[in-house]
Amino acid sequence: MITLRRSFILALAIIGFFGIFGAIGLRIAKEKLYSSPNALIFIDSPDGAFRAAVASYVGGGGFSPYCFNRLFVVDRQTPAGRVADEDNLVAEGECGSFGSIEGGLSDPSDVSWREARTLIAKIFLHRATTGLETFRIRRIAATGHIRVEFEVR
Repeated sequence: MITLRRSFILALAIIGFFGIFGAIGLRIAKEKLYSSPNALIFIDSPDGAFRAAVASYVGGGGFSPYCFNRLFVVDRQTPAGRVADEDNLVAEGECGSFGSIEGGLSDPSDVSWREARTLIAKIFLHRATTGLETFRIRRIAATGHIRVEFEVR
């Protein structure tokens, strides 16, 4: 009886071990997948000092597909590898919410500059691929110099 009990405890310990490290591994893999966008389009401010970047993230395959767009605002000197940093994020939503599923903009005016320090992003609730569940926004870019306005359509 003791051998059966020890076998059961050992089996639970092994399952727990692989469960914990499997979850950590999935978290790391997810962060690496989402760290670089599939497509990135830049829209320069009228004075050329800042750039808005629309990034599309698409992938995952048949079992766990994902598709979302992110909008970043950076100054002109930001290296390309740092554009998609979380600090530069001003909006994030399902694919089609302000970019197209193909990785670009459905219409160039979806994200545009009103003036040198004001960015306008149109949010299309009906275009979101899976129904818009969450949409994160930040009205002031991390640079502190850019105001972001959103128009919901």
